[in-house]
Order: sequence, then structure tokens, then C-alpha cells
Amino acid sequence: MTKQLEKAINQVSNLPDDLQDEVAEKISEYISNVEWEKLLDHPKSEILLKKMKAETIKEIEAGEILDADEVFQSNGIEDNKKI
Repeated sequence: MTKQLEKAINQVSNLPDDLQDEVAEKISEYISNVEWEKLLDHPKSEILLKKMKAETIKEIEAGEILDADEVFQSNGIEDNKKI
């Protein structure tokens, strides 16, 4: 463990339990995002994403799943990026 991380953990350990849990959750989210970024940076991820996209389009066209944009629009939500 680096000195900087050790210092931060010591600081967090002095916080109330609820704040410690918040910090722990943010650290977990950060680590999860880093892991996703590593996966997406892998050269084969592009192939997998294209396959997943094609499968999703087929499922939408077959009526097996709903298109998210259609669900939002049918519920009066014009800009789902604000959600």
C-alpha cells in the first residue's frame, strides 16, 4: 500500500461509520469503472460490442425487448441523458 493511500485510509477511519460507508462505496465504484475501462480497452472488446449490438437490434426487432428510447418517449421523457 502506498503512503498516500495509507494516509487517506487513516483519515477515513476517523469519520463516522455512515461516511466511511460512503467513501467505501465510491472507492468500489471507481475500481469497477477502472475494470470496465480495462475491458473496453482490450482489442477484442470492439468485436464483442458489435456482436452485442447486433443481437440487441435483432431482439428489439423481434419484439423480445423494448428499445430504451421508445420507452422514454412513450413516458414523455424527451432527453433520457438528463435522467
